[in-house]
Amino acid sequence: RPFRAVVGLCGGLPGEWTEPTPGTAASGAAHALHVSTDADEFYALDRVAPFAALLSSRFASARHEVHAGGHRVPSTAIPVVRAFLEEHG
Repeated sequence: RPFRAVVGLCGGLPGEWTEPTPGTAASGAAHALHVSTDADEFYALDRVAPFAALLSSRFASARHEVHAGGHRVPSTAIPVVRAFLEEHG
C-alpha cells in the first residue's frame, strides 16, 4: 500500500537528490513535510535551503519549515506535524 505522507525532522535528504526531478508514482501522490532548525550543527541553513524545491519536485505537495533550535526536534514543530498528519496522513 503506498504511503500518503512523509515527515522529515532535523536531517537531510538522500544524497543523490541534487536537482529537482520527478519522483516515483507513489511519491508523486504523497505529501511531504520537512522541519529543519536554524542552528543545526549538522544541517546548516545553506545546506537545507534547496530542500523545498527538491521535495516539491517529487511529492504532490511539499513544505519545508525552519524552526528555532539546534539538531533536535523543536517543540514548536509538534503541532505543525500533528496538523500535517491530520490533513494528509
